[in-house]
Amino acid sequence: MQADDQIEFTGKADPLKEDDDDLKEHLHEEEHHTAGTPTRLQIKGLSNVLERNVLFQSLYGAATGFLLYFAMYGIRKPFKAATFEDENGEKIMFGTQMTLKTALILTQLVGYLSSKFIGIKVTSESKGRQDYILVALCLFSEASLILFGLLGTYATDWCFIATFLNGLPLGMVWGLVVSYFEGRAGADFMMVALCISFIVGSGVVKDVALALLDAGYSQFWVPAIEGAMFAVLWLICIVGLNQLPPPSEVDKSERGERISIDHSMRLEYYLTFWPGLLALWLGAMCLTAYRDYRDSFAVEIIEDMGVEVVPGTLSQTESIIAGCLMIPIASLVFIKDNVKSFGISLFFLVAGAIILLVSTTAYMASPYDGINYYMMSVMDALGYLGVFVIFLVAEFAPSFNDYLDVYNTLGQVFGWPILAVGTNANAKQIF
Repeated sequence: MQADDQIEFTGKADPLKEDDDDLKEHLHEEEHHTAGTPTRLQIKGLSNVLERNVLFQSLYGAATGFLLYFAMYGIRKPFKAATFEDENGEKIMFGTQMTLKTALILTQLVGYLSSKFIGIKVTSESKGRQDYILVALCLFSEASLILFGLLGTYATDWCFIATFLNGLPLGMVWGLVVSYFEGRAGADFMMVALCISFIVGSGVVKDVALALLDAGYSQFWVPAIEGAMFAVLWLICIVGLNQLPPPSEVDKSERGERISIDHSMRLEYYLTFWPGLLALWLGAMCLTAYRDYRDSFAVEIIEDMGVEVVPGTLSQTESIIAGCLMIPIASLVFIKDNVKSFGISLFFLVAGAIILLVSTTAYMASPYDGINYYMMSVMDALGYLGVFVIFLVAEFAPSFNDYLDVYNTLGQVFGWPILAVGTNANAKQIF
């Protein structure tokens, strides 16, 4: 695929083929803002260096994006480290059928899910305003954690309102950060770092929360305390991302110029590539639901294995996972053929599904102790819709014994469709 045949929406590869000249022509003719980063708060010396040195720009963008999304997890995930038990060690209930922790996770998911669907429009039309939006999302989310502390202290039955408000802005962060990267020669490397951030970040922020809980802080105020620390990092990283220069002429010639897209263009894109998109979205829905259940109840799942969870446990497990994924994901950077790169990504998906099926089957057979922008936005939205449904089923279905039982059953249920999608999705349906 040649660069002049491409107009990319997101990611590394152009979704348009040569026989889509009409759609491509239409996109070029639309008078929308071209993609790029905001120019506010730029440090001229640093911006000039980044503009001249593509390698340094890639490393800098990767590090800054990693830290910003890492910081987002510091605002989104801290309360998941707590088990929300009363003074007698009994789980606090929300009503008579649901634990408080499940209610908090579900309401945050409702907010996060809503944010993902809102983000389909916001992130695809945000060019030049990403920094303003990210600052607003950060401050709103931290304010919701302060509200969570107040409600948890004085009106525990109402603290679910705060978790809903906390999730409401955070689903848009991924797309906004990605919008800084796309259209650059080093976008692939930057995206690798961004993907690794949510693996490492989830474990680290929960370990920080566990350390604060061990230090005697209230389980209702730990999220606000930790969130304030990470909010500072978030705001610094926004300024850092603003230092990235706009994509150069070389970037545009190699990767295609990025433009904002409105509703009619999104619809036309979907109608052109719907078979491949639906296959990817289905697979992502299953994968996201499974991953988020594991992440939300990681403490309980590990404890169900008979392992004591202490500060450092979750960082250790997530760091091992990130290390195993780093090399295969990063290797995609060196593959210049876009269709081939996508095909290899599907191979990784198939391999992951096989590992999922084999590992959960082996554990259930013989359990052992131990710790052994448009398309992406819709994918995330559907994924978290699946998360919400799974949490409800897991909470009320009488056939499950504990969190570990739910986790293993989900592995069996979701492994097959993920495997099917990976083996049947045709790269040429999308690219």
